[in-house]
Amino acid sequence: MPFAFNFDEKGSDDDGDRLEAQETQDAPASKVISVSQSSFENNDSLQTRRINDFIVLDETALIEKLRNFPDFPVSLADAQHSDLVPDIYEGGLKIWECELDLQVFLKDQEELLRGKAVLELGCGAGLAGMECLRKGSAVTFQDYNEEVVCHFTIPNVLLNFNAEKATHSCSFVAGDWSNIAEVLPYKYDLILTSETIYNSNSYGKLHKAFLSALKPNGRILLAAKSYYFGVGGSLSEWKNYVEQQRVFSFNTIWKSNSGLVREIVQMEFSAT
Repeated sequence: MPFAFNFDEKGSDDDGDRLEAQETQDAPASKVISVSQSSFENNDSLQTRRINDFIVLDETALIEKLRNFPDFPVSLADAQHSDLVPDIYEGGLKIWECELDLQVFLKDQEELLRGKAVLELGCGAGLAGMECLRKGSAVTFQDYNEEVVCHFTIPNVLLNFNAEKATHSCSFVAGDWSNIAEVLPYKYDLILTSETIYNSNSYGKLHKAFLSALKPNGRILLAAKSYYFGVGGSLSEWKNYVEQQRVFSFNTIWKSNSGLVREIVQMEFSAT
């Protein structure tokens, strides 16, 4: 599956975009995060685990540590007995099932990833982005919460790659998708995202982020469950939204029917 399709970029049709009207008005400004902003120290007391050939911080131990900081938004999720609070804490400290699907899928894509510019939206642990980094891509990791990027994403990169690679082949961004274009260094050959369509109120922002960040001949790989119980989003609703905008094509390229159906969807700028 080659990267180059040479499609022209299309503008979005905003008619009837009811979801966009529901988006958060006070979205946090996107900002670039430097590696030095992370307080990560690799020492014997660090609690880690291995996932699919990568060493990552143990998220349970990390969350327990961060509970000591009452202003950290994970405390709000705890209070609501939830893994996330939409528009406040988007679950970045949890390693979600579809993130693992996407990372494993990318393991066999070395020739396609070498030398490419990759953006992982809603990166959390950064597993998919690290797989690309390992295969020679330059990667921008993005998550909604600055705390997630500083305390989870950057440390995971440093656990698996040297500081030079983390500094020169990576960039890190935190904030809302609605203003991400203001801080991204360039447009991308490939955009990755997983478990980010659970909230249909965010579809407009996610679609605009894709539109602003993708190269004309680039592609998007989106990993998601067929349905998100309790929050309302679904792959079918996302597909309907994408088709209404008439900007991107939408094709399933991987599917698991074990338990709740999970898919990896490829999106590209439409030819017409």
